[in-house]
Amino acid sequence: IIGLSNPVTSASTLAATYNYMHRGCLSAVCATDTGTFVIAADGTWSSCPGANLGAGACASGGRSGTLVSGGNGLFQVMEGATNVGTAIGFNSAGQNVLLIDLKDVRAGGLGIGLVVGSQQTTLTSAQTDGTWIAGTSAGDWAIFTASGTTITVTNVDGLPVNIVGSFTANAPWQGMASTNGGGLGFLAGNGVYVLETANGYAELGVRLH
Repeated sequence: IIGLSNPVTSASTLAATYNYMHRGCLSAVCATDTGTFVIAADGTWSSCPGANLGAGACASGGRSGTLVSGGNGLFQVMEGATNVGTAIGFNSAGQNVLLIDLKDVRAGGLGIGLVVGSQQTTLTSAQTDGTWIAGTSAGDWAIFTASGTTITVTNVDGLPVNIVGSFTANAPWQGMASTNGGGLGFLAGNGVYVLETANGYAELGVRLH
């Protein structure tokens, strides 16, 4: 359950280009992917898996539809005549974040799950440096520190470890980060990130204060 005290209430305020992570399940088969979507001021949207719509048209796999306001900051996400889910948006440190609760059980649909979208902004070390705790859809959790481009995992499922890795900011495009282990992620507002792991799981992390 996610609650917001001051959600965005108009589609025009949500207008931007977003990075997204999608985790959906259809017929007991679950998958994760990343990509981008664009929301226009009139509430129309388009999406593209694995590519940056901010740099041009979608080569394949794109979707499109409209956001329909349901009042009180809730939006129906329509793809044609199908309501694929319910969205709620907010602004965090000047960055729009959109969460979509998916309910699309059509063959080839988005599935039952979640989309997290974050407005494209340049990723900086000031945003990523610190100590983070993360959980995955596989049921594991970890604590790690980020400093510059270095990631040091210090705890996995309650056991102390010392695993050093790295990431590249703003790759493969603006606002994304790619890890040396094959993960792709981005910040979803201030102090929260999502990641598609190399083996197809979803990871959610928050910075510890």
